[in-house]
Order: sequence, then C-alpha cells, then structure tokens
Amino acid sequence: MIIDYGLTNIVAQQVDAGIRPGELVAKDMIAVRISPDLRMAVVGSPSYFADRKRPKTPQDLTNHNYLNLRLPTHGGSLYAWEFEKNGRVEGQLVFNSAGLLLDSA
Repeated sequence: MIIDYGLTNIVAQQVDAGIRPGELVAKDMIAVRISPDLRMAVVGSPSYFADRKRPKTPQDLTNHNYLNLRLPTHGGSLYAWEFEKNGRVEGQLVFNSAGLLLDSA
C-alpha cells in the first residue's frame, strides 16, 4: 500500500489500483465509485473560539488560523478550499501530509 499525495501514475508505477477524489480522476482512467459524495466542513475547537469571533463567510477565515495541504501534483500549489457560496480561500499553515495536518489541528 502506498500513500501518495502526488497522484502517482498508477500504470507507470505498476500499481494495481488507486483511490482518489472523483474530480482528480483522469478522463482516460476507468473509475468505479466507492463512496457517496463527500461533504466537508470548517471546524474549530471550542477553546479556539472562546475569545474569537466565529466566521460567517469564507472571507472571514482570513482573520483566523487555518490549515492547508500542499499538493505536489498541482505544481506544489496549495489546496484551495472551495465553498458553495462566496468563493475560495487558502490556508495560512501549510503541510505536505495529512498526518501532520491532523496533528497540528
């Protein structure tokens, strides 16, 4: 088992199968859905918000500390949080692995 945020070319690397979000599946790949659509949420601990105003819009997040993941397959660019309304934001604290990101949270 390989955990790789780089969206490895599974054919070139002779890997039997790969799992990735649907929007990241190349058009020439054979894909089988293994889960329903995922919903994401912006969360924070009660202690963090004890003395801070809770964000109401994505733009309000710029006044807060928030985390992000650097994606090597997108030229090292940051994952952009996309919201149904009012656009997208990029995190202030950047990590290159989900484990480190979760430990920081």
